[in-house]
Amino acid sequence: MADLLQGVQEGAAAGSGDIPQDFKMPSTEELLKAIENMAELSEDQKKELVDSILARQQEGGDAGFPGFGALPNAPPLATNNFPLEIVWMLSLLSIVFLILVFFGYKLYKSLVERDRRREEKKRQKLQKKKK
Repeated sequence: MADLLQGVQEGAAAGSGDIPQDFKMPSTEELLKAIENMAELSEDQKKELVDSILARQQEGGDAGFPGFGALPNAPPLATNNFPLEIVWMLSLLSIVFLILVFFGYKLYKSLVERDRRREEKKRQKLQKKKK
């Protein structure tokens, strides 16, 4: 019990964020015992902490310290809609690609038309000179 609290306090004091190689996450029972023995917490705080640990255990999540693991209100990192997200991304990219192709085609068509008009003017001038 004292070792657990001392380890947490040393980790917080170090502030390095690195977890030691020999660190072992305490079990739910060890956490509950440690919370019961904390004199500096009020009964309401203890009850709230115990409830959050038990709720996380029932969800199948990590019952460790509240600072470790996922945040309760954070969105999941990976969703189950991965193929749907890919379809949306590909459809948006294809729309952008089609817009670029459309404007590219219009540019090509105008350049070809301009060249054709130039050639026609040259032919007409040559025909007028011949006459």
